[in-house]
Amino acid sequence: MQRFAELFRSAQQTMEQCRVQPDEKVVVFADSGKSPALVEAFYTAALATGAETVRVQMTTRPQPLMNPPESAIQAMIEADVVFDLATNAWLYTDATNRILDSGTRMLQVLVGEETVIERPPNDTVRRREEMAIKVLGDCKTFRITSDDGTDLVMERGDRPVHTQGGSVDHPGDWDSIGVCLGAFAPLEHSANGTIVFNGTLYLPSQHLFRVERPIEAEVKDGRITQINADHREAKILDEWLRSWDDPNSYVIAHTGFGIDDRAKLLPPDPGNWESYLAGVNVAFGGNKIPQLQGATESKSHFDAILLGVTVELDGTRVIEGGQFAAGTGLES
Repeated sequence: MQRFAELFRSAQQTMEQCRVQPDEKVVVFADSGKSPALVEAFYTAALATGAETVRVQMTTRPQPLMNPPESAIQAMIEADVVFDLATNAWLYTDATNRILDSGTRMLQVLVGEETVIERPPNDTVRRREEMAIKVLGDCKTFRITSDDGTDLVMERGDRPVHTQGGSVDHPGDWDSIGVCLGAFAPLEHSANGTIVFNGTLYLPSQHLFRVERPIEAEVKDGRITQINADHREAKILDEWLRSWDDPNSYVIAHTGFGIDDRAKLLPPDPGNWESYLAGVNVAFGGNKIPQLQGATESKSHFDAILLGVTVELDGTRVIEGGQFAAGTGLES
């Protein structure tokens, strides 16, 4: 139970940001693969609020995007707040939608202990969430370009803007601690152009790495149609996608940018990567959750962070060369 005191302090700060009240019902959901100290920290912090708190634990699922047991789902449906400490993410599942549709708010705790300690939710990130909503809220087109060849354009349509800051504070809300971003799900058939993966790749659960050589891919009508698999890392991505035997693995899921100036690129950590200030996230695969209102069900979901790129919203630059433009309210 090393570092319990530090984990407990961060868990307490998370309870405050999530506005957990004494009259609420809380479920701390975990599995056999999670750090006991981390689970105990959230359970104890929830108890300290005065809320009625129960712990539900299952055997670790062998891969991501698998529903929990029905008994666990029912317990979470009946709760006001869920702290999800499962080892493998199950966000884009029927179970998640059922729980959120019931009005339960749910905070995923997928990141490691170091991130929980170093980057609990705070007011600075919450302010950037508000600015991200303003910046993305009126845009129709989202264009990403870079010196190394990315030129990808997509349309938002009437899809909502979804921000994350590591806390949940209203019914049906979902977030993930240590993942701080502004994002939306583009219209699935709208993305066209070239994407050069030049930053980080998280291919659950086998691969997590920063790209050494850029990987170029073509996107047509919202789908990766070709990967120039001419080196080792490009082949890893190509083979990972093929392994799912699912056409929807190639469909664009969401895009956006990180909003946490505390986030780092090293050591490898997908939560830090997605949060990295002005790093641009482009994901492919499943995106069918209420917050995104996406339409794709898939066996897989992967996230890539593009570094040093430029983003234009309806022709106006909000990120230039990997830095937020002055006047956006998002700059450091």
